[in-house]
Amino acid sequence: MLIRDIYVLGESGSFTVKMREEVMVNLELKKAPRCYHTLFTGEVLFWHLPIKNATVLVMDENYAPLSSSITDEQGIFKFSNVLKPGKYYAVASAVGYVTSEIKTILINPDEISRQSFSLKKSPIYLNGIVYGKVLEAGSRKPIEGADVYLNSQSAAQTNYKTSSNHKGQYLIYNIIPGSYEMAVKKQGYFPAEPLPLTIEKYSRLCLYFDLISAPAESKNTISGVITNDKEPIPKAAVFLYSIDKEKNEKIVQMQETNENGLFLFTNVESGTYLVKGKQQNSVIYEKSFEIE
Repeated sequence: MLIRDIYVLGESGSFTVKMREEVMVNLELKKAPRCYHTLFTGEVLFWHLPIKNATVLVMDENYAPLSSSITDEQGIFKFSNVLKPGKYYAVASAVGYVTSEIKTILINPDEISRQSFSLKKSPIYLNGIVYGKVLEAGSRKPIEGADVYLNSQSAAQTNYKTSSNHKGQYLIYNIIPGSYEMAVKKQGYFPAEPLPLTIEKYSRLCLYFDLISAPAESKNTISGVITNDKEPIPKAAVFLYSIDKEKNEKIVQMQETNENGLFLFTNVESGTYLVKGKQQNSVIYEKSFEIE
């Protein structure tokens, strides 16, 4: 005769009993989980070879995970008295392999349900991966939108390109083994020195790149259009004034609008400025703003 739990062992919190004191201790016990007489078993294989330490996951009809099992030396998995009778979905996976297709499993009481899974090798796992960050030299701030190139040095010219995200992170995967040259570029920065790389099977290379800000390109531009009654004014004189803390104005650049009334001031330092425009007949344009 098999004796099983009806309720799971419970306990009270710790307490102290003093002399001549009556103590009441109540316990709320939980029912023991029901044990189902079911067995779901099978194999996980690569061709006809067993895969050790593969994972088989059982899910409900909404694909929510319920239970998992790990295969043994023979690639065999078991779910013994774990699943109640019903319909389930199951999937198998292992390191270095592509996740299997989903299979429908029917579990009946006092019956053995069997299913085998055949896995394929993953090219993503076999081939190389290069990942890391692109940072600003000195400040170590992440650089978003940097272009990262991995160019093959072979005649086949297998090239890869990606961009860094808002955290400066980049990743290139499924790289075919071979010799490459890696380059990183971003507008407003000096490009990184090309880095020769040898990618082998299972290569996992983490590389950080520090880009130096290009002085001329790192400064600001100020542009606009001079109009009168919504019509552009060509050859208008435009003046850029810097404004100091005492509100004093000083001309730092001069420009003349083109045929579309457009002007452009380049290489402007951060600060507070005022733009003034003038032409004969006293047509005046003025706008103040601040550059952070």
